[in-house]
Parts: sequence; structure tokens; C-alpha cells
Amino acid sequence: MRTLTKTYYVQLFLISLLFAPFMAYSTPQFAEKLIIKGDTLDMYSLPLEEYFQQDESKRTASDFFNRTCHTGLLRGYIGIWEIKGEKLYLNSIQGCGHLEEQLLHVLFGNNLKSVPAEWFTGTLNIPNGEVIYNGQVGFNTYHKKHFFFEVSHGTILGKREYINGELKNSPGISRKELKAKVYEKINWQQLPKRKKKFEVDIRINELGEISIAEIRKIRKGRQVEMKRKDIGAREEIERVFKALPALKQFMINGVPYESYSTLIIFLDKKNRKNYKT
Repeated sequence: MRTLTKTYYVQLFLISLLFAPFMAYSTPQFAEKLIIKGDTLDMYSLPLEEYFQQDESKRTASDFFNRTCHTGLLRGYIGIWEIKGEKLYLNSIQGCGHLEEQLLHVLFGNNLKSVPAEWFTGTLNIPNGEVIYNGQVGFNTYHKKHFFFEVSHGTILGKREYINGELKNSPGISRKELKAKVYEKINWQQLPKRKKKFEVDIRINELGEISIAEIRKIRKGRQVEMKRKDIGAREEIERVFKALPALKQFMINGVPYESYSTLIIFLDKKNRKNYKT
């Protein structure tokens, strides 16, 4: 873990501008930062928003609190927080588009190094480890672990920890095996030897059961109209997915999770050779 620096935030902002054209179609948000025992962690909670809700006029104190400089920072700022002695403190606020700008004094007065977050009652969500599901909207991203701090009027009351992902001992197949299982069940002998590519949108419910939401034919990276000669391949894909066993149960923060995914299915010479029986 690294300690937060002003240079780090400037670099973060410059990187975000570099990748802005690729992020325009989805809006995962930059995390807040929480310092615990000298380590700086991402935080998927916004305690300052509760402060604004209690006194909405505070948003007009600086135009940074209403500025959208990037689709990944719609709230207009990044707050830097710290847990010290079972208390939550706000150390600084950086403005959107000018991340070295210190805004703490704008809300709380001059000469303050940190402010106790006595207005905040709620939960702090701290992700840790690899991303296992990226929802591409807001903070809808889940990691291998999440820590939760319960806070009452700025005082830490307790901590919970969850390990996310597939339950190894649950019945069903792993998500890592899913595409191979699809190819194994395809009746290649009944399909014409034309190369085809399909996108299959699937829904996976809390029990791991799979259902198809949509099938699209793709050519040169674009969706194209399905023709009569594609009906057989489409029907075979539908049959295969209906015959698949359920997937292993997938847990997010202690709760079975329903998810949506898109699988790319290639009906081509390579897969025909590898999976034809």
C-alpha cells in the first residue's frame, strides 16, 4: 500500500484524461480514499454526500462540488479519509479537474488539518484484492474481499469481512468452465461448416441457473441481421444452454448474487476440431 501524495492525484487525473474516450460508454466512478494505519485504500462509500444532504447549500460553497470534469468523477471531488482511534476523519478534499486543489477549508474553515466526520452514520465499503465482477456503473464493482466498517456519528462500531466469488463446495460447474462446456455440448455434425460468431447475453440467477436474454450474430465486430441459414446455429446454441447444468453459487458480501454476462461463441474450424466428438 502507498501513502497518498499530491503528485499521485495529479497523475491519476492525467491518466483519466488519456483514457476518457474509451470510458465514455460506461461510468465506473473513481473511489474515495481511506487511510488506515498508514495504508491508503480505495473506498466505495461517500460520507461527504450525507453532509451535503443535511445542508444542501454547502454544495454552492465551491463550483468543484458541482463540476463534472470526467465521467468517472460525476460527484466533482475525491475525499481523503482516515480512521484514527476508532474515529473517522476527513483529511482533505480534492476538486474535480484540479486534484491538487484543497477544498477542506471551503466547507470547514481555515487552518484545519482534518475534521471529525461526526455527521456520518452508515457503512464504509472497502474493497481489497482482484476484481471478480465489474458492473461498469458507479461503485458496482466487486473484489475478492470487501471490508465494511459500521459507523455511528463518526465513531467506528464494528467491522465485517466477506470473501466473494464462487462457493467451491456448491454443486454445479465453475464459470471458468462455462464456455468449454458449451462447445463440448454442441452437435457439430449438424451444423454447416461456415464460420459464424455469436454474442450470447445470459442471466445467471441466485441459484446459478442460466437463461438466455438475447443472441446476436456478429460480423467484423458489428451486429448483423440473422438470416434463414443462421436459424439452425441459433437453435443449437439455445438447445445447448438449456441443457447446461447450473453454475456454482456466486456470493457477493454474504448474499447469493444474480449476474448478467455476454459470451462470445465461435462456430469455426478450430473449435470444431477441438470439441467435435
